[in-house]
Amino acid sequence: MPKLASEIGICTVEETSCAPSSAGVVSHLSWRPQEKLQKELPTDFCLSLAVFRDGVGHRRVVPCGGVEAFFIEASLLGQVICESNGTLAPEQSRSFDAQRWIFQQRPWLRETFGRRFKQIADLRIASASGVGEKNILPQTLGGGSNAVDGWSISELLSQGRSLAEEWGIASPNTEEQIRFGLFKAALDNPYDLEELSPEMRVDALRHLLFDQVLELDADQTKDSLGWYQLVSDRLAVALYKHRNDSTERFGDWLIKKSDGVIHQIAKVKRDGGTIPQPMVRECRIQMIVDAYQSMSQCIHVAMLEIRKFLPNDLTQRELEYFDVLYRRQPELGMLPLILLRDQLCNIGFDPMTIPIPDFSPSVFFTLLNYYSEMTRNRRAGDRGYKKNVGTSVESLKPNSLANISATTSTPSHIAEVNEELHVAAQNLSDYLGWICSCNDSTGHYLSNDEYNDHTLISVDILCQNCACHETVDITPEIQSFLHSQADVK
Repeated sequence: MPKLASEIGICTVEETSCAPSSAGVVSHLSWRPQEKLQKELPTDFCLSLAVFRDGVGHRRVVPCGGVEAFFIEASLLGQVICESNGTLAPEQSRSFDAQRWIFQQRPWLRETFGRRFKQIADLRIASASGVGEKNILPQTLGGGSNAVDGWSISELLSQGRSLAEEWGIASPNTEEQIRFGLFKAALDNPYDLEELSPEMRVDALRHLLFDQVLELDADQTKDSLGWYQLVSDRLAVALYKHRNDSTERFGDWLIKKSDGVIHQIAKVKRDGGTIPQPMVRECRIQMIVDAYQSMSQCIHVAMLEIRKFLPNDLTQRELEYFDVLYRRQPELGMLPLILLRDQLCNIGFDPMTIPIPDFSPSVFFTLLNYYSEMTRNRRAGDRGYKKNVGTSVESLKPNSLANISATTSTPSHIAEVNEELHVAAQNLSDYLGWICSCNDSTGHYLSNDEYNDHTLISVDILCQNCACHETVDITPEIQSFLHSQADVK
């Protein structure tokens, strides 16, 4: 097995027996640190990757131990490299250590982007009066500048069916037609992100990564900076108190049960007083967005090192996709594409397995933004229908995207609703005497935001800490109690 060396690392290359024209792993790359870095990394540290050939003959580099493990290992390697060359100060490095933990919270947050559209009904919103309907498609879908010019639902399905068939799906179902239709629209008319400043691109990422964020005006944004510092300080104190926990227990507390951490930070009365839980949750989202940037910086540096050991015969297209996948992209808010993998996998386009594209990263940004806007439209339309105020589905698109896709912005009350669900769940748990397995009601919330609707048959109390749930039948007594909670609010 040949060994290649750089100033800081040694890479062992192991060829496999994969036939030249077959799909599969072509070779394994195992990177280990030279002596100057060994003491800064865990014992026996090894970043393992594989060169994989797909069904059409394109080669790409993929993590051997899974993407989640790769995030941690590559970010740690990049951080150590930055420390060794003096581009990362000691206090910054300590901050990156904390942000690596915070980054791992993202799959466990209920605000995390996760909406899918499986049926035509998911795209429609009926009028409360029973006359007419609207759809939730972005106004600029298909290149239109308003709802009249944009694609209709039937046009979306037709375009999606054609592209899916080009990708080898003979009889695409409705969900596939929807997602390939959105993909076709992004391919044909990607956003021109050059007109957005780097700061605006990063801000836009919040709405691609999370589908439940507060819409703050200028004064609220200013106030939130003070809250952010207070939340950060209290989180640092909480982290210190758990410094002697085992790795498993620490991760369980901070990552899987982070709603309990939110409650703990919010209820502190000294040194600044209590903080509204919606604002604490918003600060946590901003912390995770910041963590994405630090992870991005470190992964970028680590993969610059790995790039030195890639096979010499990789094509220009294969090298370009390596760079899109692992190096910071201005079109993606300075993230490498792999850091958006969670969101892309959720909508059916895993960047590790899809055919290597020959288009700009802005296509992925545009695609995710379509889903983000549709999610906001769906929620706004549902609320409008339930409250019998018509079929308003005006987008809640952030101002940072207004220049590239004009929509009407309205205030978002999502975080306030979440807090209402949380408080109602705690009160209902106390009223019923229900205790879940973790014996902690700080992670309880209700499954339905219209919990005091007289037409409901039941409602679920869910615990985000331990995943327990309790189905409560809506008896007249329970209905009266829930209404009383709403009246108090």
